[in-house]
Amino acid sequence: MVSRLGHEVIEAGGGALGLEKIGETNPDCIICDLLMPEVSGFMVLEELQKKGNTIPVIILTADIQDSVRETCLSLGARVVLNKPPKDVILGEAINNYLNL
Repeated sequence: MVSRLGHEVIEAGGGALGLEKIGETNPDCIICDLLMPEVSGFMVLEELQKKGNTIPVIILTADIQDSVRETCLSLGARVVLNKPPKDVILGEAINNYLNL
């Protein structure tokens, strides 16, 4: 979906691999699920925060609890979107954080 919006996509099969790829590629924006094998989205946000990383993070989740949203935002996520996000909503979020 993101590639259809004209963005290059680098995929990772889980949080641990995602952190590894973030370190290798330094992406302009990160789209991250909360529930992933080995390393959760919360753990990814915590690790990025520890490293002082300022890459915009968009969290995708099926969890609609306010406490989950607040935790993600307190850990540095720029926005939390419900899954599955509508193309236009995700596109606007990406473009907003890439200043397009």
